[in-house]
Amino acid sequence: MTIEVAEKGKVTIITVPDKFIDALNSLAIKGEIQNQLKENIALIIDLKNVEFLDSSGLGMLLACMRRVVSMGGELKLANVRQETKNLFELVRFHRIIDVCDSLDEAVQSFNKS
Repeated sequence: MTIEVAEKGKVTIITVPDKFIDALNSLAIKGEIQNQLKENIALIIDLKNVEFLDSSGLGMLLACMRRVVSMGGELKLANVRQETKNLFELVRFHRIIDVCDSLDEAVQSFNKS
């Protein structure tokens, strides 16, 4: 598993290729994401391929967000499937991390701030 990294202007986009983020791969994904971090990063994690996310996946996203914020950056999620959005709402995760419907919406939200 290798994450895909792209740049769109000043925004870094990381696409998770896995269909599942769970206890089996969340640490590896977190490590790969954290290897890409730099000061004041504008980061989008694209979850277009992710069909299932468990508590380990939530923890991984939270840890990445905390690391990004501690480095003066900002993190947003894009292309989150409805099932995952429902989970975020259930645990109120959407209140601490921006969830955008599309990659373009996420990129534009950085341009507004």
